[in-house]
Amino acid sequence: MAYARKIVLHSKQGMSGRAEELAREFIADGVIFVGRVGKDCEVVEDFIDWVCIEHGSPERNFILTLAHPGESLGKAVEFARSLSAEYEGEVQVVDL
Repeated sequence: MAYARKIVLHSKQGMSGRAEELAREFIADGVIFVGRVGKDCEVVEDFIDWVCIEHGSPERNFILTLAHPGESLGKAVEFARSLSAEYEGEVQVVDL
């Protein structure tokens, strides 16, 4: 599955073993922004940052990440849509 350039990761159950696999897929697909909302969203944000450092290439090891603790999925998607310039693009919601 190819991911959009901007992702909002909806963490319904909190941190899961699937987080690392998703982060690697995001790197491979050229995702440039991952916003998180839901349970453990701040922990998931830090985890994705570390996976980018460990598994990214020198040319592609940075993804802008932002946790939205206490916010709704709709607000997180709205924020992602508002990003412009090099962060222009469609937003995809991915459930974790």
